[in-house]
Amino acid sequence: MGVRRSLIVSFAEKYSITFVQLISSLIIARLLSPTEIGLFSVAMLIIGFAHMLRDFGVSNYLVQERELSPEKIRAAFTVTLIIAWTAAVLLHLLSPLLAYFFEQPSLIGLINVLSINFWLIPFSSVAFGLLRRQLNFNALYWINTLTALVSSVLAVILAYSGFSFMSLAWAAVAGSVVTVLLTNLFQPDSAIFWPSRHGVKAVLGFGSKSSVASLAIEAGQSAPELVIGKIINFEAVGFFSRAMGLATLFNKLIMSAVQSVAIPYFANHNRSDANMAAMLEKTLNYLLCIAWPFYVFIAVFADEIILLLYGDQWGDSVVIAQLLCLVFCIRVIPSIISWSMVSVGEVGKNMRGRLIWELSSLLFIIPAAYYSVNWVAAGLIFSNLLGLGIFIHYAAVLFGSTLKQLGKLVLMHGLFAVTLWLLLLGYKRWLPAEWSQLYLLLPGAMVLFIVYFGLFIGVTKHPIWLEVRARFISRMKG
Repeated sequence: MGVRRSLIVSFAEKYSITFVQLISSLIIARLLSPTEIGLFSVAMLIIGFAHMLRDFGVSNYLVQERELSPEKIRAAFTVTLIIAWTAAVLLHLLSPLLAYFFEQPSLIGLINVLSINFWLIPFSSVAFGLLRRQLNFNALYWINTLTALVSSVLAVILAYSGFSFMSLAWAAVAGSVVTVLLTNLFQPDSAIFWPSRHGVKAVLGFGSKSSVASLAIEAGQSAPELVIGKIINFEAVGFFSRAMGLATLFNKLIMSAVQSVAIPYFANHNRSDANMAAMLEKTLNYLLCIAWPFYVFIAVFADEIILLLYGDQWGDSVVIAQLLCLVFCIRVIPSIISWSMVSVGEVGKNMRGRLIWELSSLLFIIPAAYYSVNWVAAGLIFSNLLGLGIFIHYAAVLFGSTLKQLGKLVLMHGLFAVTLWLLLLGYKRWLPAEWSQLYLLLPGAMVLFIVYFGLFIGVTKHPIWLEVRARFISRMKG
C-alpha cells in the first residue's frame, strides 16, 4: 500500500473512531458527574503505566526489525505474554494500596476489572504489530473502528443503566475482546502463539529501552491528573481530563493517524538508506501547517466549544484547555523527531530524551497543584519547552537537520499561527451582538479560518497547496 493510500485509510480510521467516541463522550458527560469521570480517569492513568510495560515495545520491534524470522515473532509473543500476565497479577495485588493512597475504595473494583485486559492483550498485540509491518491499514481500520464502536455503545448503555464509572471499565474489557477476535481474524497464523526462548534477548534489548521511553511518556501525560487527584480533588481531575480531551483532538484526528503510517514508512526508508533529514523536515512542514492553526482555533473558541459539546457544568475546563493548546503546539516538533528516532532504531537516545522531557514536568506541576488546576496546566508549558530543546539537538546529531532549517519552518508557521490568533480574536470580540449567538459564531469563524488558511498555503506555495493544485489540474484534464 502506498503512502497516500495508507494515510487516507489511517485518517479514515482515526476520524471514524473519534466520531464514535465523541458521540459517546457527549452522552456520558451528561450521564456521569465530573467526580465519577475523574475517578475513572485516575484508574485509567494507573492502568496506563502497566499498559506501557505489557507491550514492552514489541509492536515497534516487529515493525523496525530488518530480518524478521518466525523465531523472532514467537519470542516477541513470549515476552508479551510474560509481562502482560505479570502486570495483571501485580495490579490485582496492588489495587488495595492504590485505593488507600488516593483515599478512594472504589478504585479496587475499577482496577481489578480493567486488569482483565492484560490477560487478553498478548493474543492481539503481536498480530497487530505484524499488520503494521505489512502496512495492512485496511485490516487495522476495521479492527480499531469496530473495537471503538462496541466499547462506546456498551459504555453508554451501562452508564444509562446506572453502572456509574464501572460502565466505562466493563466497556474497555469488551473492547479488548473484540480486538483479540478481529486481530486474529485478519492475522490467523496460530504459530505465533507458540512460546519460544530463541530470540528473546534481542526483543528484551529493544523492548527495555522502548518501554522506559513509553513509561516516561505515560508518566509525563498521567502525572498532572494523578497529582491533581492527590493534592486537589477528583472533581478537579474531571475538569482537567475534559480539557485534555478537547486539547488532544488534534492528536486523535491527525497525529495518531500520521504516526501509524510514519513509523513503518520511516523504517522502510531507513532500510533503503534514504535521506532521513529531508523526510523529517517534510513531515514537520506538513504537520505544523495543520497543527498550529487547529490549536489556535480551539484556544480562541474553547468556551463556546465546551459549552456546545459538554454543557455548562464543565465551564471550569475552559482556561485549562486554552493553556493545554499551547502545550500541544510545543509538543508537535519533539514528538515527530521522537517517532523518527524509534523508526531508525535509536531507542536508547529516545529513551534518555523522553525521560528528561516527560519526568521534568513533575518539577513544575507538583508545586503548581498547591495553587490551582490552571497553574498545573501552565507548568506543563515549561517542561515541553525543555523537551523541544532536547529533541532538536537529537535531530541535528542523528539526521543532520540544522537549527537554521528547523527555525525557518517554526518562524513561517509561527507567524501564521499568531496572525490567525489575532484575526479570530478580533472576529470574536468585535462581532455584532446579533451575530454572537453560538450557532452563528462558530460557523462564521470556520469560514474565516478556511479562507485565511487557503491564503497562507497559496501565498507561501506550501507543499499542501502544490499537491492540491496538481490533483485539481489532473482531474480537470482527466
